[in-house]
Amino acid sequence: MKILLIKTFPLSLYDWNNIGIIDRELELFKYLSNKNNLDYTLGTYGNISDLKFSDKCKPIKILPFFKNNQKINNVFFKYLYSFFVPFLLSRQIKKFKIIQSNQFWGSWILIIIKFFYKKKIILRQGYDFYDFFTKKYTNFFLKFIIKTYSKLIYCYSDIIIVTTHLTAKNIQEKFKINKNKIYVIPNFIDTNIFNPIKFAKKKNRILCVGRLSTQKNYNFLFESIKNTNFEVDIIGHGNQSAYNLIIKNNNIKVNFLGNVPNYELPKIYNSYKLFVLCSLYEGHPKVLLEALACGMQCIATKVPGIKEMHNEKNFDMIELDTSALREKINIILNNESKINIDGVNFISENYSIQKISKKFMKIYEKLQ
Repeated sequence: MKILLIKTFPLSLYDWNNIGIIDRELELFKYLSNKNNLDYTLGTYGNISDLKFSDKCKPIKILPFFKNNQKINNVFFKYLYSFFVPFLLSRQIKKFKIIQSNQFWGSWILIIIKFFYKKKIILRQGYDFYDFFTKKYTNFFLKFIIKTYSKLIYCYSDIIIVTTHLTAKNIQEKFKINKNKIYVIPNFIDTNIFNPIKFAKKKNRILCVGRLSTQKNYNFLFESIKNTNFEVDIIGHGNQSAYNLIIKNNNIKVNFLGNVPNYELPKIYNSYKLFVLCSLYEGHPKVLLEALACGMQCIATKVPGIKEMHNEKNFDMIELDTSALREKINIILNNESKINIDGVNFISENYSIQKISKKFMKIYEKLQ
């Protein structure tokens, strides 16, 4: 079966590689390709330079949408050009049985392909795009545009894949979409890679993994540990200077480590006692799954996207209360390090790459 995967607009494979997620984003499809003889091609919003990653992406092939227009770097022109991609690459697109998005943004190409080529399309999104958008922006006109676009892509999709039951419920209720075409398939973890390392030496620090953004709520963490000796290491990209004032005023020890390739994370998770995720909201946070798979003690906020993953034993979940977070951190960092067996078992039983791949195969078989 030939499947075209369409990645997130406007990122190229070069961008994915720079922020260290290229292996993570393609791992499941490599696994499906090798185990089930599926023929994937990745449609990217990059130019011919994306083909440099051909060996890294094997057995997945690469189809750069901007291969013949390498000088288009302006985002506006990328948007405009993307609407013509289904026509400019019609000969290649006609060869595929299924067109599948890797994330929500950029999926307008699916609508065009569905309309003109009558292909089966799968919309996959890692989080509730419309919900996230409305939390970030207040402009009524923009919200109307995104809601209209969301309704259109949901209606045209043959299958909608989301990572949580909450997202499935929101789509069904807000957009009046038939629940029978919405499937909940959570993020996966390769437990052969992300697992506890026995006798690993642990740093008595807090580890955070995630971009430097308002959503990740780092200010809440910093407020919680002011006037303490706790030290924080943060992996992720973004504007570090936005946190300079709160760090300086509260004499907090924070180390910004920048981006790290995903394949290096298992060793890093295993070298810390504690992982903290203070987000205001989440989709289905893969970093929390990774940390749990590695046996870390984890603390996360009681917010949408995280609550659905909590089973009372696998990690500590707190309200957005600085004293509660400080108390939990204090207990974990001032006690002997131990492997979080409940967290490891939770991941193995629910999110292994083997289990998630079977869910995808059922959908492919349904569309045959």
